[in-house]
Amino acid sequence: LLSVIIILGSLFFYLSALTNGVIIFMLAIALVFVVLKMKSNVHLNATTLGVDSTPSVCPRTHITILISFFLLLAAAFYFLTTHQTTQALRSPWEVVPFSFFFIYGGTTLLLLVMSMRGDTGGVGLITRNASEHGEVPQGAGPRILIPLSILTFLTLSVSLIIFPLGSGFDPFIHQATEKIIAATGTITPKPLYYIGQYTLVVFLSKILGVSVIWIDKLLVPLLASIFLPLSISSWMNRIVRSAGSPLETIADASMERNERGGEGKTRLSDAASGERKGFPRRAPSGSPTRERVSMWGSAERMTILSFLLLPFLLTPFTTTTPYSLALLFLVVLIFHVTCNTKHVTNLLLATAIIFIHPIVGIPAFIFLIVKFFQKIKNRWVLCTVYCVLSIAIPAAFLLASQFSSQIHITFAPQNFWTWLSSLEWHGIYRENRFNAPLDLLYFYGFNIKNIFWFFVLTPLILQIKRWRQSGAVLSSGIADQSGHGSADEAESDGRQAVSERAGRANEAREDAPEWHQKSYLLTFLILLTSYVLMSGFLSFNFLIGYEQADYAKRVLGIAQLFLLPFFLLGIHWWFSRIPRTAVILLLTLGITASLFLAYPQKVDS
Repeated sequence: LLSVIIILGSLFFYLSALTNGVIIFMLAIALVFVVLKMKSNVHLNATTLGVDSTPSVCPRTHITILISFFLLLAAAFYFLTTHQTTQALRSPWEVVPFSFFFIYGGTTLLLLVMSMRGDTGGVGLITRNASEHGEVPQGAGPRILIPLSILTFLTLSVSLIIFPLGSGFDPFIHQATEKIIAATGTITPKPLYYIGQYTLVVFLSKILGVSVIWIDKLLVPLLASIFLPLSISSWMNRIVRSAGSPLETIADASMERNERGGEGKTRLSDAASGERKGFPRRAPSGSPTRERVSMWGSAERMTILSFLLLPFLLTPFTTTTPYSLALLFLVVLIFHVTCNTKHVTNLLLATAIIFIHPIVGIPAFIFLIVKFFQKIKNRWVLCTVYCVLSIAIPAAFLLASQFSSQIHITFAPQNFWTWLSSLEWHGIYRENRFNAPLDLLYFYGFNIKNIFWFFVLTPLILQIKRWRQSGAVLSSGIADQSGHGSADEAESDGRQAVSERAGRANEAREDAPEWHQKSYLLTFLILLTSYVLMSGFLSFNFLIGYEQADYAKRVLGIAQLFLLPFFLLGIHWWFSRIPRTAVILLLTLGITASLFLAYPQKVDS
């Protein structure tokens, strides 16, 4: 719906102006879109949404935890509002006492406890009826998503509450532009970018009757607090329970004997036990796997909260700018692709991102193109497409410099060796401030990228092991054929059998999450190549010296977003193997630390 509003508003802005009549027409189109969307989703029921329609009894303990959570949440908001300031400060933590972090940590702890206790009914994601019947929960219900969204909004709104006049520099520029468009319907000269945010803010301001300033301030923090938990929850629900998940243990590494031998015996690997380790299938009531189903649900629910561990993901969403809004739409698209295979919906999202910020919109379209061409078997075609996509962003910058007098970019291959020699890897970084809590806090902050890569590599390594295991099955199948004919015939028959099985599997899983995981990885590699080309072969002389690498760094940051699914998969894999008490403690400390690191810190911290 927001994508449709952004696209329509941008088109009307460029063709004429955002008059009141245009706003009313856009509202009518939006209502029609909502009605059509509701009709297409009429088949959804309570089970699909992960909420059991049968009423469940909430034990007194669960009610106590829930009330305590909202009391602490209210105390945290009150604490921030009582420490507002109009001074020009670099960091909100200069006026927020340290005791606020104990309130925030306690709120996070209670939310994690609710997630852990969800397998017993009432407060959690699944009800007692679902767990008693041994059913794997279908997703995160509103009883956890709503508290998580409120906690996320608290995390992202610290600066918004502490600085009532606003913070930063860019938001004031964008708010001034939005006020002019709201008053006159247009602005001269018409910008070639950012207009997606401007039209959305003006539309919401006129429809809701709220000032442009407040809509602008609340837009990204509020949308992020809603769509980040919802998107990740839907994605986790689909991908972790699918046969294409890289976390799936190789339960069936079988090789059927040649039908020519008259035997239908199947070889099973040692890992084949009928269950995936840590990933139990649906089990009937009374099954010994019933307890493991509920534990599995706890690991999944806690994984949904783990995006709060990444301060570099949270920081852009603390203020409203076209870049941060475009990043939010991109993150939603990344997780939405797995849950919704409708190309029209994905194209609407990518087009809206282009209108908001082109440097984020181009990677969005690259992602969709990679996903589309991935089903093509011709390697030469794929290599050509990937090479073209790798130079798309650098070419777009060179093209923009030809049509804009404000942008001057030149091709400078001599910069490559200078850039290459400037690269450094610090390994495990440690800073000593002679303050144990702060030293531990900054140790986490300075090494968050290393932690991120550790969890990203976990599912990738598991996937490589899966491929190697599949290769071992192929070899064993060929060996089994040797007793029924020559070595060449055995190899041919074995490969044919494996090819037939692989073909049937691929046909059944073209839309399985494994395909999307490959799209994530390929898009990351393409954007990484674009980053190298921009850093080593383009010169941004129109910028100040210390800002000339900013565009390339933005592309690298966008590339890392496509690794978020792997990060969450790695988090889940480890969480399902660690005692839940330890997981709760680590998440509480990590999320609280990320809150501090997501905002600027005092220089003398």
